[in-house]
Amino acid sequence: PNAGQLNLVTSRSDGTSSKTITLINSSGNLNVPDSQELQCGNGADLKIYHDVDNSRIHNGTGELIFRTGTNYVFYNSDGTEKHAKFNENAAVELFYNNAKKFETQNDGCQVSGHLRLASDGDTIRIGADGDLLIHHSSSNSYLENSNGNLILKDTSGSIYLQSTGIYIQDDTTNEDIAKFIADGACELYYDNSKKFY
Repeated sequence: PNAGQLNLVTSRSDGTSSKTITLINSSGNLNVPDSQELQCGNGADLKIYHDVDNSRIHNGTGELIFRTGTNYVFYNSDGTEKHAKFNENAAVELFYNNAKKFETQNDGCQVSGHLRLASDGDTIRIGADGDLLIHHSSSNSYLENSNGNLILKDTSGSIYLQSTGIYIQDDTTNEDIAKFIADGACELYYDNSKKFY
């Protein structure tokens, strides 16, 4: 064998064939062949291996715990694109195509780009009890408040509602309160009866 190389020779019990496996190569690297496992623990609870196509770490008991001196950083195979970074006493950062898209902060989190809900009917719930809902059905968008008042507040300018028609109804949508129609009438109602237009 080469200097510094450690081989393991295996053979059938009848001695008809043998196989040499290099455990430590001449560069000092530990060599484990495909689909052969590096097993740790009395019950081989931790297994590390490569199955020709994928590399795997399997833990069969308890928790799989990672510890580091400062931060965890995950890259692609050649180290050119960052996937995620977990900073000690600071942000968790998630990336898409090497561009940071999500970051936790001391007072919450920050999203760069768009935040999309995958399906119609999915809801953003705001408040400890989810009292403020933002969602979209297949045909309409909703801003729904179920506790206290819904307040629109602007401290530096004006509030603009832009639409071809603005309709104000009660919470059951059964009674009209007011209608403001582009290129048409402004209608005011009393007990669902039109009184001014």
